[in-house]
Amino acid sequence: MFNIAKITPKIRIYLPLESWFFPPRLIFFSFFTLTLFWVTILGQLSTLASTNYAEQAMSSQQMSYQENSITLNSEELKRPLYLKIETSTNTKITGEISLKTAHNYEESDRAIATLKNNLNIDLSPLLQPGKNTIEIMGSYEPKSAAVTVQLEGKNTQSTTSTQGTGIVQQKLIIHVL
Repeated sequence: MFNIAKITPKIRIYLPLESWFFPPRLIFFSFFTLTLFWVTILGQLSTLASTNYAEQAMSSQQMSYQENSITLNSEELKRPLYLKIETSTNTKITGEISLKTAHNYEESDRAIATLKNNLNIDLSPLLQPGKNTIEIMGSYEPKSAAVTVQLEGKNTQSTTSTQGTGIVQQKLIIHVL
């Protein structure tokens, strides 16, 4: 009888050590590539974040408001006190004018007009003794246009203007004695 184990050849496959593991060159190349990839991504994110921060800073500067404060005697309200909103020609303006009054520890807040080109409002019948805050909030197009806010009365003259932002945010504080 024959011994089958002696006849059947044993096949052994010897693989080089590099095939079992990543070759050192491949490991270095992979590490270098991943590092470069993450440095590039993080650099872009950093640039994006700083760009957004700069845009936010610029937009917050553009959205700053103007504030004026005047004091009137109640006798001065017996005559008209006009609030005038004037814009350049071909300017589209939208928004709202609101009046907030504080009298004897009571506050009220209400819209008194919608912004439009060349608006003229008599504030005399709306103002009360105490603190009256008129807020003008809106936007206009084109951004290069100018918007002028005037307060005119017998003994009162106040003019403010905004241009180049596309946003109107003005506050007039009128103290009535």
